[in-house]
Amino acid sequence: MIEIHGRRVPTTLEEIVDPAVTCLVVIDMQNDLCSPRGVFARNGSDVGAYEKITPALAALIASARAAGTLVVFVKITTRPDHAMQSPAQLYFEWRIQSGYPGWEGPGFQYCVEGTWGNEVLPELDCRPEDLVVEKYRSSAFAGTALDLLLRSNGITTVVATGCTTEGCLDSTVRDAGFLDYFTVVPRDCVASDRADLHAAAMTILEAYRADVVDSADLRAVWDGRSSA
Repeated sequence: MIEIHGRRVPTTLEEIVDPAVTCLVVIDMQNDLCSPRGVFARNGSDVGAYEKITPALAALIASARAAGTLVVFVKITTRPDHAMQSPAQLYFEWRIQSGYPGWEGPGFQYCVEGTWGNEVLPELDCRPEDLVVEKYRSSAFAGTALDLLLRSNGITTVVATGCTTEGCLDSTVRDAGFLDYFTVVPRDCVASDRADLHAAAMTILEAYRADVVDSADLRAVWDGRSSA
């Protein structure tokens, strides 16, 4: 803890990710996006990176639960009637989808509410009693109650995990910072279906946006094994 302009500012990881004021946010780790049987994989998305981070993320979720750290699952959701997709949003999605080798156009449905594709990967153990926020845009804060939920529970730090690094993860981290949350990104718990964009996003996140750490460092704090 240091003092800047008369204000006490936490600077160590132990201070920033204190379980009492931290939320682990799991972004878009859903079947349609991340499973080999999901819509994105069937259209040519390489979901291998998501499979690789799943064990580390599952361990981090378990550690957070044991420490009393708030856990929130965020799910990108599509309504069957497409009422939440504006022309601008549809164009955004079309640009992404048209880059996949299996795409046939003009667009494919994904993460439709109430379907298997909308569910969180079973390996991550999302439970009926867990807090779930559904979103309709990239950022977990855009048009959702996430900020109110966090502030209602005294949260000052967001640990952002999930996918994609350059997309919904980065958008959420940026908005969290603009809303005055401390932001932490465990590097082995975020991924993209494009290695080049993942690497570029991580460079920017580490330089400006967040404390980028290993998930083992977070687990050490939450499990009480930190050296601090």
